[in-house]
This record gives sequence, C-alpha cells and structure tokens, in this order.
Amino acid sequence: MNAAVDGPLIDRPVFVVGTGRSGLTPLMDLIAYHPAFGWPSQYNERLPRVRAVSALSRIVDIPPFDSRVKFARGVPKHTEAYPLWARCFPGFAVPASGAPDAAARAT
Repeated sequence: MNAAVDGPLIDRPVFVVGTGRSGLTPLMDLIAYHPAFGWPSQYNERLPRVRAVSALSRIVDIPPFDSRVKFARGVPKHTEAYPLWARCFPGFAVPASGAPDAAARAT
C-alpha cells in the first residue's frame, strides 16, 4: 500500500447500521460532519465506479466553505449508496437462499 496514493490507514473503522425508521438519519446528521468521519454521499450513489467522488464528502472542510454551506443544495449528503455497496459486495442486497420469508414468520 502506498500511503501517498491510498491515504492513511484506518486504525478503527466505525460502521453505522440500522433498519428503516430506526432513527439512523438523525444520528448520521449528527456525526456526518465530524472531521474524523467519512460517508458515502449522493455522488457515490450516482457514480459508484468513480472513487474520487468520495473526497467530496469533506468539501465543507475546505476554505472558503464553512458550516453554513453544509446544508446547501449540491453539497454532499450521506446516503445509503446501494450502487456503491453492490459494486463492493456483489449480492449483498439479495436475500439469502433458504431464509424464511415474511409469510412463514407470520404464521
């Protein structure tokens, strides 16, 4: 690995995972703009094959941008980025074979 090209190693990554309607969006709103965190943005959603767009999530840290800009239109916001995850982990969104379906659990 070349640190100049690949960036610094991440010693202890943090993953925030939750189901629908679990309060994940407000939690991500609280932590997303902390300088120690990165996240997939709507640009990763639209361009999952272009790695460089991940750097846009930190654009508000660059002068002349400031905290007032982070909620402006076009500024990266966190998203689920399904196309990005599908590219990194093929089949991640496909239900496991043999998994019980909702009808079987309801009975």
